[in-house]
Amino acid sequence: MLKKIIIIAIVFILGSQSIYFKRLSDLNKEENSFKVDSETIEKIYREGIIESELIIPVDQLINDVNLNTELTFKDFGNRMGIGESAYFLVNETSNITIIEDGQITLESGTVVDAKYIFGNELRDASRFLSLEDFSSQSDLNALTEAFNKYVRNQINNNDLKVGETISYIGACRVDKRELPIRSVVVIPAKIVIQ
Repeated sequence: MLKKIIIIAIVFILGSQSIYFKRLSDLNKEENSFKVDSETIEKIYREGIIESELIIPVDQLINDVNLNTELTFKDFGNRMGIGESAYFLVNETSNITIIEDGQITLESGTVVDAKYIFGNELRDASRFLSLEDFSSQSDLNALTEAFNKYVRNQINNNDLKVGETISYIGACRVDKRELPIRSVVVIPAKIVIQ
């Protein structure tokens, strides 16, 4: 009997040391402690994308990825994690052939998806950030959300018409498992009517 009481006491002591309680409101305050400042967002947009030296014409990207995948991924691609895909900054000037539900199909075959700007394409292609820059996934997500909102405010695709010529800068994802590629889907950072 004494043995059972000692075992129960040990289990109770060990169990009480491994469990702690925290108010949910305190946890929410900690998770939302990361503040995204507009200067960082603008710097990523301007220096990391619009003025980047790593922007490659989309036709050159397609050609280079199909001919020398590893070198093109190394020189122009970026990814924040592991995997077979990378993100590239691209540009192009081409005529609009179809505009449907926010997707702009160009004469070149490129699709510029300007309806919803979300995801990681632009953030990752910028090479401006690394996972080590963030103490938590929620901080990284907060920055990505604010950055995508900023980019959405830069894009005005309401005035575009079939037949017009546009120039764009944006980002696309290329997966090595999908080679050879013939066209890409681009998330735009900037669209200009020519």
